[in-house]
Amino acid sequence: MGLIERYDVARHRPLTKNSKQNLSSFKYFAIKGTSRVEVCRNAYISLHAISSKVVQRLTKLVATNQSPVDMRGKSQNRGNTLDAHIVIKIDDHISSFPKKESHYSSLPVTYLDSSLTVSKMHGLFIKKHPDLKGVIKYEYYLKHFNDNYGYRFGRPQVDVCSTCEDLNTKIKSSTLNDVAKRAAVAELLVHKRRAKKFYSKMENVKNICKERNDVMAIAFDFMQKHASPFHSCTRNVLSP
Repeated sequence: MGLIERYDVARHRPLTKNSKQNLSSFKYFAIKGTSRVEVCRNAYISLHAISSKVVQRLTKLVATNQSPVDMRGKSQNRGNTLDAHIVIKIDDHISSFPKKESHYSSLPVTYLDSSLTVSKMHGLFIKKHPDLKGVIKYEYYLKHFNDNYGYRFGRPQVDVCSTCEDLNTKIKSSTLNDVAKRAAVAELLVHKRRAKKFYSKMENVKNICKERNDVMAIAFDFMQKHASPFHSCTRNVLSP
């Protein structure tokens, strides 16, 4: 909760006479290097991959100067409350799936593979922990996922490399002969090596800028300014 600060509302502007007055307002922060940077509420939610309900609970705790208590699996409305070690197993299982972060959206978003769904993830969890079948039902798994994780499924289309997509399509094509496929494989290897070299150089420049105050680098992110993804399986025909 050190990244949320409360302050008194300087001026009340009720919409109606019966409107409830808010006594508290909040500032949200994110860590950048060794310092805190103020961000908006939506950015705070996205950066920490949490739900708005979690933020609402945290702001109430900050307003009342209370420490948070992990209530996962301890709801008294359930006939059988879940042990903490079971909740940890669920968290470990969700965290075990490969994730990909969007680089070009206005806010960072974490994506899981497009072939996954919460239902499939729950099925894999039960397969891994058959002793919990009937204990961890899909409804509970889904609620836990939505309340504690801000993950999405699929991948942002602006992250698609048109060259990789085109070459992979050729490699998997059933109409091309082996010679053409081998040429596509070789071209893809060269393309990936060039990309790796580019990102390595960019990372080196970043490190130099962090270490030296007399060096500055400028990067132009064209995808951020003009998001126009190209997919090899889609052809746009323009007529005059």
